Amino acid sequence: MLKDTRILSQSKELTYKGIKIKKIPWFLWFVFNPRKRWGMASHSQIYVSPKVYNYLITNSPDPLSIALLEHEITHLKRKRQLGESNHSRKYLLSRSFRLQEELIADRAMMLYLKKRNLPFPIEKRAKKISSVLYFSMISYSEAKLKLTKMWNTLKAS
Repeated sequence: MLKDTRILSQSKELTYKGIKIKKIPWFLWFVFNPRKRWGMASHSQIYVSPKVYNYLITNSPDPLSIALLEHEITHLKRKRQLGESNHSRKYLLSRSFRLQEELIADRAMMLYLKKRNLPFPIEKRAKKISSVLYFSMISYSEAKLKLTKMWNTLKAS
């Protein structure tokens, strides 16, 4: 667990910025590979893969796992702004909305990493958001181009 409790705290439960962090339930492992790094925001909490959870409970969580939490917190904020059911419906039915939401959340992740002078895994992320997991909402090359442009123009404040 991070020593800076303002960042990540673990008493009875793991939290980040006041948001509960939980491991994804085992019965969803057939959809989400537990050995990969991923997260999901739902109903005011964040679910992460066992791999990420195990990184987060160490004395020095890796920055990419914290950046993932920033990504998911952005999704939670957007869901609150638009209403959970409205957001979920649009996310499932509209490729352009889904892409917009992922890029907004990726920006938060990038900002976290850029402030720490750390790289963003553009190729890996482009591959993921162009996959069937995101209903093939964008091609790999287009995703890579958008992510690269966003990374290169983002200023760490």
